[in-house]
Amino acid sequence: MRSPGRRRDTGRFFPKEYGYLISYEWTSLPTKRPVFTAISLLVAGALFLTSCATVSQGRSNEDVNEESSNEDLNAEFSTESAASLPYEMCPSDADTCFSWSMEASQECMDNYPLLLTEENRLARLPFEECVYELDFFGIEHLTPERFMGPVSETAKENAKRLQSVGWDRTQTSPIQMLATPDVPQDILDATSESLQAATDYLGNYGPLKFYTVGNDPEVVEPMIKDFCSWGNPDISFEQCAQDQGESMREMSAIYPGGNAFAGAAWYLDDPVFYFVNNPCANEQNEFCSLKHPEELIGLQKVTAHEYFHVYQGSQQIYRPHYEGGFPMPRWFEEGAAEYFAVFLTQQEGWDPNIRLDMTREFIGDVQRGLETWPSLRLMDIETEAATARTKSYCQSELCIGFLQYGMGYLAMAFLADITSDEAIFFDFYEANKTDGFYKAFADVFGRDIDAFYEEFDVFLKLSPEKQLEALT
Repeated sequence: MRSPGRRRDTGRFFPKEYGYLISYEWTSLPTKRPVFTAISLLVAGALFLTSCATVSQGRSNEDVNEESSNEDLNAEFSTESAASLPYEMCPSDADTCFSWSMEASQECMDNYPLLLTEENRLARLPFEECVYELDFFGIEHLTPERFMGPVSETAKENAKRLQSVGWDRTQTSPIQMLATPDVPQDILDATSESLQAATDYLGNYGPLKFYTVGNDPEVVEPMIKDFCSWGNPDISFEQCAQDQGESMREMSAIYPGGNAFAGAAWYLDDPVFYFVNNPCANEQNEFCSLKHPEELIGLQKVTAHEYFHVYQGSQQIYRPHYEGGFPMPRWFEEGAAEYFAVFLTQQEGWDPNIRLDMTREFIGDVQRGLETWPSLRLMDIETEAATARTKSYCQSELCIGFLQYGMGYLAMAFLADITSDEAIFFDFYEANKTDGFYKAFADVFGRDIDAFYEEFDVFLKLSPEKQLEALT
């Protein structure tokens, strides 16, 4: 049973429909000179693999544990091979191998390099879905080392500082919106409408600047200058311009599709949030909404998704960047943001059928992902160490996408079904702010994280029809 929508009084202020596959990452804790690490999914790090001819089927658990050990992970159990084929490659830091399936297309085998390097990553992008034509050996599940407290004195001092400047409270100052001159007014209007709806519902948190990058590289430099002075005032302009500034240049020059990144300069004396969006462009590098106005609904959904990250960050005062700060699993962060985006899009009437349509689509995406990587679970992206290991195992960003967006969304819809939307959007974050993720999760949702994983795994074994019926 779901509660009705609640509004709070506030100040005014892949081409594939994961929206734009937004990547969201808080900045790393600075040592001497902070460099922001918010990234977009255009950029994938190099993955180094080692060759092997076959997989030994008689390896002991001791051998497996030794080879896949990680300082913050503990072995729990191993899965059996998903196929009996000989495997051509083995990632060096994960206990797995893979091979082309018997049904793999010649086009994929000719154009999709199994060895991912920095040099071939761009050439690989047009064929990224060829990963679904590989057969994967199961990955060993590892139980993360979970931090449940107590919070360190350093994290407490930082939390006190953030609260003293109103980080976790609603703001009276409006969201600032900036756009390059080539961005059409309908895109700006749709963005503004979505931000207003999101702040009306959640509250106006910030300070926040929202940058919209168009499709003309010639006009993006003034925006880069403003962005660097807003989110990076404590490093040189040259350093910022070569980091996120270069990402903004790439956004304006690369098409078709859309991209974005977001983050927070939480450690500044006057901490701020930012979001940079490059709306969808077609094959001619024209804004998709010019010929297809329905694309504006996708833009509104993406905007709501990203604003929810701002809200999440405002309620996270014991920053995980400090030793003894509270982390939050990636699937929960992204799943909740996507669930809110779908919720708001339907509540505002932008797309009355979006919950049914997106739930059906995510169920299909998860089923497809599990056909390729049958052993993957939410636990495999619970911590950043686990996520890095899973990314190495998968050979693709697509597996992280289906876990954190697709499976994450279904997990949030599942939790909302057994509690309420209010529990997802408000009750959890009120508890999480002081108690941390694991205690807040157990208190608000009535089960600890491991019990939830078991319950959710059973749910995912239901037919797609039964899953859809349960969640809509």
